[in-house]
Amino acid sequence: MLKPVLLYPNVLLTNKCHEVPESAFVSEAAIEEATKVLEEKIALSSSEEDKKTLTAEKENLASKLREESELGKLVRDLIDTARINNAHGLAAPQIGVFKRVFVTKTDDQAFKVFINPVVTVEEGTPLSRNKEGCVSFPGVLQWVRRPEECSVTALGLDGLEFTVDFDELDAIAVQHENDHLDGILFIDHVSKLEKRYVLKKLIKIKKRYNLGLAI
Repeated sequence: MLKPVLLYPNVLLTNKCHEVPESAFVSEAAIEEATKVLEEKIALSSSEEDKKTLTAEKENLASKLREESELGKLVRDLIDTARINNAHGLAAPQIGVFKRVFVTKTDDQAFKVFINPVVTVEEGTPLSRNKEGCVSFPGVLQWVRRPEECSVTALGLDGLEFTVDFDELDAIAVQHENDHLDGILFIDHVSKLEKRYVLKKLIKIKKRYNLGLAI
């Protein structure tokens, strides 16, 4: 579902997010219970067509339960909102949900979800200077320096931990999104003078396009 994106200088963008608790994930016990119910329906069904349908449903049951959970709906909202805004990534606080979740595009342009992510940068990693934008700052691009390599350890929607190494623009993107979870904005990496320039530019954009920059 498409969600409205919070726009700077909305103070909510500087809120820190809470970790997603274990209870938010669909448990194996819940999957097993739902599987048993389907197996009973299959056993009692007298129609071969119904059996095929129920068997196919059983094969996709775990994914369906996860997608229909509150956490799954949040992930879908993030992906839908990122796509409609042509964004490379989006963090939960940008749609007013203060949980440690973000999505970002991967090499194949599909969105990957990161839940309770931890970004690690090795000491001595070179910095890269790149122009960054953000859907919470419409029409603004700013030069920002960040480490050009990092690794991210996070949980997937299935609750399993994974680690991915990133470099170049992908590394920049995950650091940008992860910053949102700590209430850090990309303009926090620039000088006070540049921050003032950004705010003035946003005010001009608001007047030109009648954007609601809620404070």
